[in-house]
Amino acid sequence: NAASAIMTMAWNSGLSWTPGRRPRGKDFIMVRKHIYFSGRVQGVGFRYQAAYYARNLGLTGWVRNLSDGRVEMEVQGRESLISQLILRLKNQPYIRIEGVEYQELPVEVGETKFSTRFSY
Repeated sequence: NAASAIMTMAWNSGLSWTPGRRPRGKDFIMVRKHIYFSGRVQGVGFRYQAAYYARNLGLTGWVRNLSDGRVEMEVQGRESLISQLILRLKNQPYIRIEGVEYQELPVEVGETKFSTRFSY
């Protein structure tokens, strides 16, 4: 059931919780976002930095360049950690994010890593 899946995800993320009690607050719930970044985001180490910071923050998902000059990312984890990832990317000296479009996706239970994918 959904509550059990949330508990499992919270446990796997290193969050503390009491069995039988649902984690409280938005920050304890895992989310997955499909994000498109536009601006100066290719040829500036965006994918490398995204993967480095995502792994450092314990996030999972993937990132890749698109043929139209944007970067596409699916990232999963706590909302506050995803926000930290985006903020860290925005603060990189060679990266200039001019637009961010995203939509929420269902969480992929069992995903364990963040990877860089080849462009298509």
